[in-house]
Amino acid sequence: MGHINDFPIEILALIFQSVAIASQVHPNWHEPAHLKFPFNTATVCVLWLNILKSRPQYWKSVIFDVAHDPTPLLDTLGLYTGGEIAVQVISTLSRGDVFREHKNPKDGGLNTKRQEASHVRKIITRLRPYLSTCGLIEFNLAYQSSLPSCADILTHHLPRLRTLILYCYVHDLDDQSLEIKIDWDTISLREPLHHPVFPALANLSLTGFSFMELFQLGPQWVEKFEAKDTDLSIGIHHFAFHKRSLRDSTGSRSVHAFLRTIALRGTYESFDLVLSDITIDYLPTIKPERYCIPFTEIAFDNVSRDFLSTFFASVTVEGLQAPVRQIHFENCSIPHIDREARVSTDKLFIGNTIISPSESDTEVHLNDSIYNAVSAFQPADLYLYNCEDLFDTFFEWLKGEDDHVDVKALSNLYIQYCGGFTSRGLCTFIQTRSAQSKKYGAGIVSPIKQLFVRGEYDPPLEKEDALWFRAAEDEIDVDWQLQSPDDVILFSTKGRTT
Repeated sequence: MGHINDFPIEILALIFQSVAIASQVHPNWHEPAHLKFPFNTATVCVLWLNILKSRPQYWKSVIFDVAHDPTPLLDTLGLYTGGEIAVQVISTLSRGDVFREHKNPKDGGLNTKRQEASHVRKIITRLRPYLSTCGLIEFNLAYQSSLPSCADILTHHLPRLRTLILYCYVHDLDDQSLEIKIDWDTISLREPLHHPVFPALANLSLTGFSFMELFQLGPQWVEKFEAKDTDLSIGIHHFAFHKRSLRDSTGSRSVHAFLRTIALRGTYESFDLVLSDITIDYLPTIKPERYCIPFTEIAFDNVSRDFLSTFFASVTVEGLQAPVRQIHFENCSIPHIDREARVSTDKLFIGNTIISPSESDTEVHLNDSIYNAVSAFQPADLYLYNCEDLFDTFFEWLKGEDDHVDVKALSNLYIQYCGGFTSRGLCTFIQTRSAQSKKYGAGIVSPIKQLFVRGEYDPPLEKEDALWFRAAEDEIDVDWQLQSPDDVILFSTKGRTT
């Protein structure tokens, strides 16, 4: 029996064309990109790769896996000239192996790191002439030290760039003794440095180290920065702020340098800011100047309490269009929010967060967590999920006093897998809120219009409360469902019991 490579090249090209059409008609969304056509085919042998290279239409998207030598695929960059291209650089190295080698560099970790960095240098050198054609640039690597310079990329002419992603999972440059530097001698000669306008940019997702490289471009670059797209999303993942000397509060690792850089100019209909895995190891001086960050949505995930304190003591919401769309806290201990940073929001999400206190002391709530966030951001919709110790005292506080009602705009309450409260405490709050709304008017104090509760076994909806909710079904929509750990529905107000 003959080998498939015995077919004429023209026949093989037709076969590949059929595969290309089938992959577009019936895409496998769960398959990793580097295992899809044409990359799964191009890596079989040199003959197949060369046939595919003769068809520029296959190379609108180019993917490199730096676990292997990228040289055979380097000349696929620039083959497609019919529009923008997407470039993705990934590492398929085992995360477990990388972490073990990083902790024990004598066991081969240095070799792995050097190899990844070497492969990335080859790719970025080949990519630079084609940056102006890129709509997507993504580097998703093992080591921070392997990532290309964010400042280097963003000082090129990038008329088509919509998304830039620089991500890693080993932050080997996050060392307090290491100042963040850029290749200023090369970058300073580029014309786009003085005109940082990005006509299509909509998404920046960077490590903190990569983002802080932009601080080194100087205040004029930040002031002139402009993304022409009306929707801009910025995600910053992992950074440890350090003070490197007694007088250093504005260095490349200081929180004030970060705030000065993130306060981007421009007018956006939507500006989403996501900050995750961020800590600060010193107590910075709070300056009189405040930074205006024009967010419409902001999310904090695994961000330290000290950083949140500094952030909200240093920003102002003056000029923001209230209410903002969404504020999200996940895995955070939420401090008291400075008055100048308070703004109402349509939706407030609090998840996997410590809720305290459980005491009824009316002053204690100023000291921690959910009370601080709810009071500061006055949500219309409140989402609580995976929060332990959500005691009835929270609802007691939430209903306020006869002469003072806090969180007046709250109308929809969503509680998922939070322990500690009872249906009696929740129902009492909703009844009180209904009476307050009738007393002051719905335009002053909103009644609770929707209640959504999910839990495993708890909390049960007591019969007395269920009867009241049923009597008030024209005023409030109640969706209360309990289920077992294996997703068997045990109780539902919507009749979906199993």
